Amino acid sequence: MKYLISILSGFWNLLVGLGVTFKYMFKTKTTVEYPEDRKQLADRYIGYVKMMYETEGEFSSYTKCVACMACVVVCPVSCIQVTNEKHPDPTKKRIAKEFILDYVKCEFCNLCIEACNFDAIVMSHDYDVSMYDRAAMDMILVKDMKHNNDLYEESRRQTGAEYKPIISPREREIVEVINKKEYEERLKKAAAKAAENTPAQS
Repeated sequence: MKYLISILSGFWNLLVGLGVTFKYMFKTKTTVEYPEDRKQLADRYIGYVKMMYETEGEFSSYTKCVACMACVVVCPVSCIQVTNEKHPDPTKKRIAKEFILDYVKCEFCNLCIEACNFDAIVMSHDYDVSMYDRAAMDMILVKDMKHNNDLYEESRRQTGAEYKPIISPREREIVEVINKKEYEERLKKAAAKAAENTPAQS
């Protein structure tokens, strides 16, 4: 009798488990086939600190950082180091010659992003960042005023994974709107300067 009861109990447990399976079988799926597919993250998702660069004109690939040191001052763990020199663009004063960020110390608190008044750094939406070499996380984002390295790029190199960065809405806005505006203003200033240097025809 006990043997029969145990068989019936096991069969009932099987039906209960299958009931849960069939319940969710016809519902909308929430999983994605990662890494081929990726979920859309919230606009305010905090990934890692990403440096922004000029994308238009003569100073393309130059960092947008003007070395104001606001991020260095506000960082609670002192993981940012910045050196500066004179900006090659005569309309600007300074530019970051080197921007070093130690991701081992970084708390991803977003304070440096909030302190930056020039949209030079943003929080990326890339989340699959794996590293084998911890020493490489002390990263030089800017070298000689230009793009040098990125946490996501370094991760792809170390793991051999495919490079598929996610562009956050803020990054897209900076590239498409702010850079375009700055580029147009630079062209206007250059045209005005050229007009001043052109000798008047009698």
